[in-house]
Amino acid sequence: MTTSPFEIFGVAVALMEARPNDQAAWRSVISRCYYSVYHLVGVQICPSDYTKPPQSHLFVKQTLQSLPPATAEQWILMAKRWLPTLKTAREDADYDLAKPYARQNAEDALQQALAVFVAFDPSLSAAEHPVTRATGSPRRKK
Repeated sequence: MTTSPFEIFGVAVALMEARPNDQAAWRSVISRCYYSVYHLVGVQICPSDYTKPPQSHLFVKQTLQSLPPATAEQWILMAKRWLPTLKTAREDADYDLAKPYARQNAEDALQQALAVFVAFDPSLSAAEHPVTRATGSPRRKK
């Protein structure tokens, strides 16, 4: 069985809806948001072996950053903007258990990942998106 970056993002949304007041869930939401965007970038612009260690995350980042802005699609520009932020948030959420997290951290990660996915597939913004329900914040169309 395979999965897609959209399904990984869906897990983040579902987790936020199921456990909206749980710091451990917020940390997992942040991690899933990062990995959903990481895999979207990897699947779309990297060779098939982009997940091979070592340095797979660095390779995806470098491949993304090497694309010239003038020729980049909107989703690539959004990924360039949000992937580094999501990576830092994911590392903090996964490795710094002493750092307190607020629900807003998870909501921010959901909105950042959603911005990339909506830029990739604008039809996602046409209907009520579950991120709006999960975060209680309005969908921001980029």
